[in-house]
Amino acid sequence: IIKVEKECKSKYPYDVGLNVLIIGKKIFCSIKHVATEIVDYAAKNGYKLINISQGYSACSTLVIDKNTAITGDVGVCRALRAEGINVLLISNENIKLDGYKNGFIGGSGCVFKQKIFLFGEIKNLTDCSEILELLENANLTVFPILAGDVCDFGGIKLLNL
Repeated sequence: IIKVEKECKSKYPYDVGLNVLIIGKKIFCSIKHVATEIVDYAAKNGYKLINISQGYSACSTLVIDKNTAITGDVGVCRALRAEGINVLLISNENIKLDGYKNGFIGGSGCVFKQKIFLFGEIKNLTDCSEILELLENANLTVFPILAGDVCDFGGIKLLNL
């Protein structure tokens, strides 16, 4: 556990200090907005830190495995591909987030034990067929946590206690 000194507030960019996308030994984030403790941790532990403009890097991306992801952000997609990561670029238009035009796929679920747990039904996403094809190739199944529209609730973090 590392104590972070960065002040956290409800408005951007003060709400993204811990919002980092980790895939394998790579951390994608907006370096100027991320907590310095994350930058230090990356340097000390052999992680490659990749600067991207998207402050909500973790929210915008659903990590499938150490070399595959789904994102609705063109800049994140470019950065992932530049690092040799297989990425599916999708539309965010049918992902609901209260108070915003749309939400993000990363805030809508997570992958655990060969399943994607999703806040909503995948059939309601614009790019459903492309997503299902990627999931089939990765031997993953979808487990909807909620019925209806896919909703961004900020993601799911699993703890192994």
